[in-house]
Amino acid sequence: MDLAFTEADEEFRQELRTWLDANLPKDMRRAEFWAEKSDAEQFQIRRDWEASKAAAGFAGIQWPTEYGGRGGTPTMKAIYDQEMALANAPATVNPLGLTFLAPTVMYLGTEEQKKTIIPELLHNKTIWCQGFSEPGAGSDLAALQMKAEKQGEEYVVNGQKIWTTNAMHGDKIFTLARTGPSEGSRHAGISMLLIDMHQPGVEARPLKQM
Repeated sequence: MDLAFTEADEEFRQELRTWLDANLPKDMRRAEFWAEKSDAEQFQIRRDWEASKAAAGFAGIQWPTEYGGRGGTPTMKAIYDQEMALANAPATVNPLGLTFLAPTVMYLGTEEQKKTIIPELLHNKTIWCQGFSEPGAGSDLAALQMKAEKQGEEYVVNGQKIWTTNAMHGDKIFTLARTGPSEGSRHAGISMLLIDMHQPGVEARPLKQM
């Protein structure tokens, strides 16, 4: 088995390394830089920088180009991860969207959903948070109580989520709610909804800890 990188792989590595050298300031590579910033400042700096990286063609390395990605190979993704670590580059501000929502949409979504949700996520135009846990259920998803009742073409959602990572920065949330009866199985009648966090009736409150 030949584990050597190809010429194309090394060209990609050099392209990414050159871009990082020119666009990732040395200050941003130091822990002290971030320690001096508030949480809100850190988030906005990371969001803007990551968006510029995406605009340069370094987002969604293995994702298809028609959905905002690079259309690259698994090897290119491995090189990307390696170079980002070597440069001490900031971590993504959209981890839940990238890890959970985008692959789900790619597998189950309509073509329209793929062409709207995934590019905006990859380019940080939309920050996603995840609403699974609830105050009375914790990580037991089958015990969730949030309800979503169909009224015409819309769902009316009532309930509360907790431990919602990125909630204070999220533009939208992918969340689980009961849309039908749970007869026969605690896991029945649960659907995933995509909800705009900025619409009336949605409130995000921080859980402040020591």
